[in-house]
Amino acid sequence: MSKRFGNIFSYPYRSLSRRAFLMGAMANIMVPTAQRALFRLPRQTALNRSILNIVAHEDDDLLFLSPDLLHAIQAGKRVRTIYVTAGDAGSNSTYWQHRQSGEAAAYAQMGNVANSWIQTNADIDSHPISIFTLADRPTVSLAFLHLPDGGHGQGFSSTRNESLQKLWVGSISTIHTVDGSFGYSKSTLIKALIRLMALFQPDLICTQDYVGSYGDGDHSDHHSVAYFVQAAVQHSAMPVSLRGYKGYGIADLPANVIGADLLAKRQVFFTYSSYDSHICSSSSNCTESRYEQLLARQYIVNSR
Repeated sequence: MSKRFGNIFSYPYRSLSRRAFLMGAMANIMVPTAQRALFRLPRQTALNRSILNIVAHEDDDLLFLSPDLLHAIQAGKRVRTIYVTAGDAGSNSTYWQHRQSGEAAAYAQMGNVANSWIQTNADIDSHPISIFTLADRPTVSLAFLHLPDGGHGQGFSSTRNESLQKLWVGSISTIHTVDGSFGYSKSTLIKALIRLMALFQPDLICTQDYVGSYGDGDHSDHHSVAYFVQAAVQHSAMPVSLRGYKGYGIADLPANVIGADLLAKRQVFFTYSSYDSHICSSSSNCTESRYEQLLARQYIVNSR
């Protein structure tokens, strides 16, 4: 049974209890065919009509997968983004809950609709996962797995020093959600991703850098999520395309997001970052920062 909630994500960076956040959001709705009609917007809207993004942290999609992400939503494509970690950075639940609220506000802005969401739950191998759907644009949805941010790969003491990198390379056998309620082994996390892919039935899966290696300057979670996604695609029988996007290393490459795309990408990111107390939230305080460089760039590592 789905539940619809009002404009609960519309307030920038304010304290929300875990219960208030989880009670206030979005949904796992299989959108009826009639609602999938594409808007008369940009070129090639008939291609890759269902796009599943799987990223490590809240903001990775806005920094590294955009403006492709923005174009897909504007074109009326069916888009779901899954965040594998809570993006907690070793901080408390208030911080990562606000990051989720920031993503909701950013996607509502990209969809040009009210920040109002419907929530239902998917049960993936006894791991309940809340999936949230934009009420006035039901082709857009978000999901959160709530695994711990791994930092530089060593994890944080607040989450048992667990990380996706450790899970991938085999130095730990299980990684738990940030509240400790559920755990995944390497194989069960891959299986969960396959189930989430099958649930959404995408034409295209977009993730992070599965070509690069740990220690190359990108965040370890970016590579880890991409490796897990690539493994899930390889083990899945689904006929789906996989696309990876470069991470922090794009700051050293030529700027290639300009004009209206750059303006829109910046506006959406600043909507998100007004909820994130760890990063800059306007043009004036982002000047000459890493974020300013990342916003002006988007690079694909490989596509198959």
